Amino acid sequence: MFTKSDIGRNLQPRNILLFFLMLISVTLLVVKGLVGLIFLVALLLLLTGLVRPKYLFLLVITLFAIEAVPTVSFFSYAKIVGVVLMGCLILRFVLTRERMPKDDFYGFFLLFMAGGALSFLVAKNINVCITTYVVYISLFAFYVLVRYFVRDEERLQEALNYLIVSSVIISSYFYLTGSITEAEGGVIRTAGGMGDANNFAGCILAVLPLAVYRAMNSSGFLKLMFWGCVSILLILVVLSGSRGGLLGLLGMGAVFLAYYGGKKRAQVILVIFVVGVLAYYFIPDEYWFRASTIIHPEREKGGSISTRLDNYKAAVNMIIDHPFIGVGISNFRQVAPDYGLYSGTVAHNTYLEVLTGGGLLHFIPFCLILVSCWRKSSPAHSDTKRFRDLFICLRASLVSLLITLFFLSDPHKKILWFLFAIISSAYYIAEERRLRYRTGNQS
Repeated sequence: MFTKSDIGRNLQPRNILLFFLMLISVTLLVVKGLVGLIFLVALLLLLTGLVRPKYLFLLVITLFAIEAVPTVSFFSYAKIVGVVLMGCLILRFVLTRERMPKDDFYGFFLLFMAGGALSFLVAKNINVCITTYVVYISLFAFYVLVRYFVRDEERLQEALNYLIVSSVIISSYFYLTGSITEAEGGVIRTAGGMGDANNFAGCILAVLPLAVYRAMNSSGFLKLMFWGCVSILLILVVLSGSRGGLLGLLGMGAVFLAYYGGKKRAQVILVIFVVGVLAYYFIPDEYWFRASTIIHPEREKGGSISTRLDNYKAAVNMIIDHPFIGVGISNFRQVAPDYGLYSGTVAHNTYLEVLTGGGLLHFIPFCLILVSCWRKSSPAHSDTKRFRDLFICLRASLVSLLITLFFLSDPHKKILWFLFAIISSAYYIAEERRLRYRTGNQS
């Protein structure tokens, strides 16, 4: 026999909505089979997003590694699932009246978007501006998703586990099957599932320190597994043939050396020495020749470095001509012919891409976001060894990725914005732990 409270629970808006959606899907399945099947799949995703949204969130992270695998035009698998998840989350907020997690990032992002909007006034191709603007909005939504789901240490480690393991398995699969690879100057380069070797190197470098963190703070089989992941990720960085990736790897090593003192510093130096010896004997000569062009550009067989230098000079001239609101977000390609470059070229530098696109009003908030993440990733926020290791590895990820961004134009790189969000999550988790500790002592 039903009580009034049972009837009240069953008549909640969420239950009524789900009932009618199920009714529609069954009707369509009977009347129009294919349409009903598609609707049923969409409904299952919706139900998962409402009841167990964590699973969709982990699926989005897992799909990072196949960013370049096409689905519908301009949509990756991660973006499709992310859109569904965001819709479910908005519906969840409306039905349960939950709030977004607190974060000072929101203010910086608002300034970033406001500065970019002003560049529409001078853009040659406003459609490109609008497209990029929508991408930035979706990245902000993704940032909110990460902050919403990663609210404690257990969920943080779970998210990192999915990211690390999926990156290793999927990237290794693409390399072993020989798909999405490119040859340049005699060097066979792998791009994993990213479509571009330099982009791939940046993503792997962002994941690598996180794998080191999980290896350092695991035991038994998991410890061996994560150290294995670290080894494979190092090999993948080499196989990418990315010179920016090599510099990012050196930056990562510098962070580890700076923060680990005493015996750990000796261990880090030993690891670097062993890796260096193995690299010297097992990495092909073609890769070393390519790496040497960083300091000897005249040796390069192609024209990659000289082309980039020309692009940098053009970018500087664009900044001089349009210092405050730029030439239009992502309009470097459209304006390039006016500065003696081929149409369709990019700045090959994320910082110049942002600065030329939206000017100082767009670039300064972007720098504020980076400074905020640097501050939040300080090991001083830790209260345990495990959290100190986490912040050091997050900072190593940030440094290595920011170095690689000097060599590619990708301010809307998903792994970059994921790193922004995971650093903020770790910071607020540590802050909440300190607050609970102080409250406990006072009582």
